[in-house]
Amino acid sequence: MFKNKLFVVVDVETNGPIVSQDEMTSFGAVIVENDLKKTFYARLVCKNIGYMESVDTSAPIETPLEAMKRFNTWLESHKTNELNSLVFFSDNPCFDWQFINYYFLTTIGTNPFGFSGRRIGDIWSGLTNNINDHSNWRKMVKTVHDHHPTHDAIGHAEALLEIVSIMKKPNCVDDEVVSIMKKPTRVGN
Repeated sequence: MFKNKLFVVVDVETNGPIVSQDEMTSFGAVIVENDLKKTFYARLVCKNIGYMESVDTSAPIETPLEAMKRFNTWLESHKTNELNSLVFFSDNPCFDWQFINYYFLTTIGTNPFGFSGRRIGDIWSGLTNNINDHSNWRKMVKTVHDHHPTHDAIGHAEALLEIVSIMKKPNCVDDEVVSIMKKPTRVGN
């Protein structure tokens, strides 16, 4: 997609908003490719379930150390000589990235994403040239937002792929953006 960049959309579920006090209950990720088939899911040992979280009860419950080691191995397995730099994307990296960063640093001691992330809404704002339009991109989500972190990450990646597709087309931005903005907002997004 972009030189040496492997885009990864991540979504987390927690039982509260404070990263060092509350727990990440589960998280999911998807490699941003056309088929969106390379996915990750982890369910963590925690005291309380996350708010509105949709839990995959068939998934094993892991300690944070086990989950972050497995996530790091999964991320590394998708790197290639051409795609060797990970880029963290999410609906809200101010929330999602902070939990992933905290759990990586307190378990394996390093965050393979580094110290930054990209917000899909901000990319959309730039594309529409409207800093106040940070949510219409959700109209491009096809997968229902159900608070299962992998499903939500896939939905966000669907929209990101569409945004990138629009960005690549010369002189098409205005018509396509207007068309998307006229779509009704999906329930659950």
